[in-house]
Amino acid sequence: MSKITLFFINLFLFAQFTAHSQLLEEDNNILFMKANVLYDSDRYDEAVRLYNRILRDDPTFSRALFMRGKSKFALGAFKGTKNDLLEYIDQRGINTETIELLANSELKLNNDEVALTYLELLTKLQPYEGKYFANAANIHFDKGNKNKACEYWIQSAKLGNPDGAKQASIKCAYDQTIHLPSRPTEPEKTVSPAVMEENEASLDDPMTENIDSSYTSEEPEVIDVSVNTTTPHVDMDSSQDIVIDDELTLTFKSGIGSRKIDDLPNILMLSDQSGNVVIDLCIGGGGKVTSASLNNELTTIFRSSLSSLAIRKAKDIAFMPSLVEEQCGLLIFKINTEG
Repeated sequence: MSKITLFFINLFLFAQFTAHSQLLEEDNNILFMKANVLYDSDRYDEAVRLYNRILRDDPTFSRALFMRGKSKFALGAFKGTKNDLLEYIDQRGINTETIELLANSELKLNNDEVALTYLELLTKLQPYEGKYFANAANIHFDKGNKNKACEYWIQSAKLGNPDGAKQASIKCAYDQTIHLPSRPTEPEKTVSPAVMEENEASLDDPMTENIDSSYTSEEPEVIDVSVNTTTPHVDMDSSQDIVIDDELTLTFKSGIGSRKIDDLPNILMLSDQSGNVVIDLCIGGGGKVTSASLNNELTTIFRSSLSSLAIRKAKDIAFMPSLVEEQCGLLIFKINTEG
């Protein structure tokens, strides 16, 4: 076989390989977009399956690696999140979002020392973000280092973080001074000549009292600068059960048991195992769920499809408005397959 023939064969094979690689890349980009739609819809287990397909074809597809880590965190697979993020850092380097997710994963795994290291790094990378100081302060306080905790809470309060300000006020006696705006200067009054003549006449009249014009019989206005920090009482012991069907009961407790429910989504949970899927749930004052995540310690059924469904349905629950700015507690999906 001549050298020219070999050259054209190799050129053809290279073109075929390049076309195949480009096709794979396009397919992975489409899969990645589909997986992100699933993630945004809280269908985390389905998103993970697509991210897995992408990474099997291309292990260097770092964006899929990062998103798979975020999906695993939402499903309560914190070790898997940690592994994916560390691999992502090896490929692409470090950034604040990755460090924050690593810190949260370590907290969920009860590795407080490692989480604190990440959070203190974030306070240096993002020195104007109050939540990092507040989260680091919480760990310092739990470790018994109150002075360091107060230092971080006060810094968080100065940066406008409400959680840090609350803790600084309660645990560190920190008082945020309220500066009132100065009273505007009153415009100079003009007096007509007729009024001036009348005033002069009254001064000449010995029967007219000299009255200090600066005096007023009214009480001076008192400006109340105190801030009402009283919050409505939340009954931590109350609990309410809602029976969905013969195999499923929802229990609201540990801070949200007394919260009235406005609307429930349709819920169908299929399982061949009895047990509980427990969700950490927070509700805003308007009645909308602000956060929902799997409680890894109290959950007894660990199936990603059930966890993902429970989180998604929890976020769809509409509560009645309340004066409580944020109310957090537990939502338990109690599954009983024994009838």
